[in-house]
Amino acid sequence: MPERPRLVPAVFLGGALGGLARHGLAEAWGAGAEAGAWPWGTLVANIAGAFLLGLVLVGFAQPHRRRLPAALGPGLCGALTTFSALQIEAVRLADDGHPLTAAVLLVVTVCAGYAAFRAGETVAARRPPGAAPATGPA
Repeated sequence: MPERPRLVPAVFLGGALGGLARHGLAEAWGAGAEAGAWPWGTLVANIAGAFLLGLVLVGFAQPHRRRLPAALGPGLCGALTTFSALQIEAVRLADDGHPLTAAVLLVVTVCAGYAAFRAGETVAARRPPGAAPATGPA
């Protein structure tokens, strides 16, 4: 069986888990709460997903290990992080009379997401002395 079709179930499963996790975070922090409220659930989901993606890209870089990175990268992290919800929440904040809060939300999400991704890469790159590098030949 060609490689790509075999990855579809892994991406699907990871996406289902990521979507459920994002929904759980949104529910835990009161998605759709009062006007002008900071959308903590989406912010936490985006930052956690960025961190996990950094871990996955460095920690599972070997070409012989494709299903787990497919499940975790585009699957779990792709569904956990959500650009569309971020945009909707920013527009709602602006429409509810909080344009500065909307702008801060966008800047904080992008900057914190970048920092979280880099932190994930850094954590994954650390390995015990004498261990084979994560990106080295298999």
